[in-house]
Formats: sequence, structure tokens, C-alpha cells
Amino acid sequence: MSAPILITGASGFIGERLARLFLNSGRQVISWGRSRPDIDCVHIDSAGLSEAAGSAAGLNGLTAVFDSYKPSLVINAVASFDNGDISALTEVNFELPLNLLERCAEHGSQFIQLGSYWQLGNAGKAGAPIDLYSATKAALLPLMQHYALYRGVSCLNCILYGTYGEGDKRGKVLDLIINAAQKGEPLKLSAGDQRLNLTDIDDLLHSIQVLSKSMPKGYSEAYLYAKHDYSIKELVSLVQAEKNFEAVFGAKNLRAVELSQPLYPAASSLIETTTVKDYIKSRLGQNN
Repeated sequence: MSAPILITGASGFIGERLARLFLNSGRQVISWGRSRPDIDCVHIDSAGLSEAAGSAAGLNGLTAVFDSYKPSLVINAVASFDNGDISALTEVNFELPLNLLERCAEHGSQFIQLGSYWQLGNAGKAGAPIDLYSATKAALLPLMQHYALYRGVSCLNCILYGTYGEGDKRGKVLDLIINAAQKGEPLKLSAGDQRLNLTDIDDLLHSIQVLSKSMPKGYSEAYLYAKHDYSIKELVSLVQAEKNFEAVFGAKNLRAVELSQPLYPAASSLIETTTVKDYIKSRLGQNN
């Protein structure tokens, strides 16, 4: 039997589906974070470990988790997004993955970090993360390189762009547009010029699974983005082509810091089978 996989953030939209994917492939999954009893994982509460793993609490308990389950692969899918909570940002986005890397070095485990394209910066400001969330995620990069070069940990930094998929309750703009069309209600939006690169969640997860099977030694990166990006105005036009509704552009202000144009430093590793147009047609019930 294959060694277990430890996944942090398995209660979130991406982490949950990633855990299910590996479970369905026959792997045992150790979930570190909020418990999801509907997922057949071994659940480890990040605030206090399960009896099977030991009694140590918090980050200090990671040693007990590794000693008990000996995961061959760690996928860090958890993130803190609240730019107003510096303690949470540093603990979740930096301190936790640093502790995971140390445990990986001690136990010979591989490490996959799920990062964000916001780390890459904006058009004209490449390399400068957009906010504290993306800055704390980006701060892990030199540490992954250190652990890869000097501690023997195979580290893969997966840079994710936008995602969509059935059952997504995060309130992302594509779903807001589709929901407005379904209800026939007007939708207030910003000017609509910022561009988004959106990937199907199943394509994304399958691509991560494929990458996990052939991780090179040392440090490596993978950029997972779709072939086409769209402005919000273009997304609205795609939805209106299927079901007309009123979009009110300029009715909302942009956030204080907004990413207007994604950056693409390298070729995409995404195995793309579903497009934004496919998703729109599926959500609106027009598959012909």
C-alpha cells in the first residue's frame, strides 16, 4: 500500500476536492485542519491532535503526526486571506509550512506548496506581491529552495490562478455573473477591465495529481493556468450570449489594491479539458 498523503486545508474548496481525489485513487489521506466528517480521511485538528496521533497541540504536534503516519507527500493547501490579521497570516501562510518543511526533511517526505498568482505581482510591478496574503505566501519561496538544496526535500511550488467549479460557495465573480443571469436580476460591477485567468477545479486537481507522481529532486515550479484569460466585461458577454441580463458597470469601486493583469512567467502545466465557456453553458443548462 502507498504511504499516506498529508493535506492541510482539506476543509476548503480546493483542499477538500484534492483529498477526495487522492482517496478515490486508493491513497490514505491525513487531513490537518478543520474536520470534515463527510470526507473519509484521518482528521487531525490543527488546534489539538487526535488520540491516534498523540496529545501535543498546535504546530508542535506535527512531529507526532509524522511519527504516527509517516506521510510520503505533504500538500499545503491551507491559507489565511485576512490582510487585517497579521498573526493569522504569519502563522498559517508562513510558520505552518515552515514547520511542515522541517518535518519533511526529518522524515524524507516530499512537499507541494499551493501558491497564488497574486504572489507574482501585477502588470508593471512584477515580483511585488499584491497584498499581505500573497506576500506571506511568497515569503516561503527561499525557504523551499533552502530545504530543497541543503536538506534534501523535493519541493514543488504550484502557482494557482482563479478556479471555478460546481458547488463553489466562495462567491467568485464568475458565479455571481451566472447567478444574476439565472435570476434575471441586474448585477452591479466595477468598470470590468481587470482580467482573470480561470481554471476548472477538476482540471486543476488532476494536474496536481499528475505532477505529484513525477516530482523532480530539488526545487521546481509549476504554473497552472488556462489558455485564455478574460476581462470581467468579456465574462459578462459570454454569459449574456447564453442568457441575457443587465450588468451595471462602474457601479462598484475596486478594492484599494487590485490585480488588473495576471502574469505568466512560464508555460502552463495545466491539463485543460474544460473551459469557462463549457462551465457557463453547463450552469445555465444549455449544453447544446
